[in-house]
Amino acid sequence: MLKSLVGSTMPLFPDLPIDFIQNLNPNCCAIPAVKVFEQLLLLNKSYSEKYKPELHQFAKHIYGFLDGATIDKKLIESMKNSSIVWTGNGFCQPQKIYLNRSNDDIHLEPYLYELPGEFVYMQDFFNRLGCKLCQSPELLLDVQEQIKQHHVQIRTEMSIEEIYDII
Repeated sequence: MLKSLVGSTMPLFPDLPIDFIQNLNPNCCAIPAVKVFEQLLLLNKSYSEKYKPELHQFAKHIYGFLDGATIDKKLIESMKNSSIVWTGNGFCQPQKIYLNRSNDDIHLEPYLYELPGEFVYMQDFFNRLGCKLCQSPELLLDVQEQIKQHHVQIRTEMSIEEIYDII
């Protein structure tokens, strides 16, 4: 699984326990979770529609690793405002993702995304990251506020441009 992580190495016998490998090579150590999160940030930064299939596979491997890893709460807190969750078409912040789909859900992209189905088995991991459990009235009010702020910002920018045109 780690062979797809940028800069990682892969032992010839991947089923060997890490303890055994460390006994053979004392310099070998487990990959720190912070370095794996850095890989997600690099994926987000280098995202291009052209490389979507490859980046998707990288994200899948990284999430699989992180789902099984012990991650410090401080590290998770530091990642909550970063765009590290795959939406199917790129990355977004965890609080813009909801985990459980319902027939009553409203399609609200780009303000709110459903976690792609292939990651549903990792719900606990994504919940720890800060993803929302479901579309709730509170979440919908938050999205409504985001939409309002977005349109106020656009109107303000347009007003400033009109003032410059007059001057």
